[in-house]
Amino acid sequence: MSSAAASESGAPPKTGSQALLEALHERGVEVCFANPGTTEMWLVAALDATPGIRPLLGLHETVCAGAADGYARVARKPACTVREDATRERPFPTTTKKRHFKN
Repeated sequence: MSSAAASESGAPPKTGSQALLEALHERGVEVCFANPGTTEMWLVAALDATPGIRPLLGLHETVCAGAADGYARVARKPACTVREDATRERPFPTTTKKRHFKN
């Protein structure tokens, strides 16, 4: 919804976080495994306010990646993760790559 359309309908404009979570929910995501940092607080706030997606906190990024992978395999539903984006942390992309290509 454009800001012009939002102002015409009286609804506040959507944030990028709200639009992302709405798109994920429309595609069947019901669970989001999260280990957010301070830069992801806008997404966490939107996640808290989004009906239909349940946030689950993990202690580490690799825990969240493994939990999302296990959930998707067992439930046969998509899952997502939210994690702190820090370039100093290398284990997460490696885990994600391995989980993506492993059947």
